Formats: sequence, structure tokens, C-alpha cells
Amino acid sequence: MADATALAARIGKQAVDSTREYRYTVVRRGVRSPLRIVAFMDDVDTPDLYFYTDQALAQRIDAAMEKYFKEVGK
Repeated sequence: MADATALAARIGKQAVDSTREYRYTVVRRGVRSPLRIVAFMDDVDTPDLYFYTDQALAQRIDAAMEKYFKEVGK
């Protein structure tokens, strides 16, 4: 969770119309998965995020995002 908070802060500091790529290795139950996040700041406080990873991790990210959007009502 600390990585997510730090990443959100870094993305929030990006200039409008800028794109940055962030690379991580995620380890879950001993399995390592690459995670590449591309953030395009198309407007102030409104980044477009693109996630690139293996299928299993992608499904977990999709589920977490779906849960989040249901909680915030979007």
C-alpha cells in the first residue's frame, strides 16, 4: 500500500500533458510478475493510467479497481 500511495503522489506531481512510465516487480505467494504503469496527465488531477502485466495480476487489478469505483460511486 505504501508503494501505491507514493506512486499516486508522484503521478499527481506530473505536469499536464506529460507521460511517465513506472516499472515494478510484484511478488505474491512467491510468484514474481512484472508491472508496468504508464501515466498520462491529460488534465490537472486527472491522469489516464495504463497497466501492463500478466493475466493473473491484471485480473486482480481489475477487481480492485471495480471495487474502488463501486465504493466511490463511479
